[in-house]
Amino acid sequence: MISCNHAAMLIDKKEATSISFMENVKLKFHVMLCATCKKYKVMSKQIDRSLKKYVRQYNTIDLNLSAEKKDAIIKRLKE
Repeated sequence: MISCNHAAMLIDKKEATSISFMENVKLKFHVMLCATCKKYKVMSKQIDRSLKKYVRQYNTIDLNLSAEKKDAIIKRLKE
């Protein structure tokens, strides 16, 4: 059986990219037996969803500057 540290690493890796079939089997087995890692997995997914939601909201804000503001910034940088 894998350690809790290894399980946490696999949980995070799985959220970010993908893990191998064997890693997935080991992780599922560990999470079935370990209540702490099971809770960590739930919390990790919740944090990931919240961050994705925040990023989506942030990306809807118009970050374009007017020409006047750009010129003012360039002028200040040249000083």
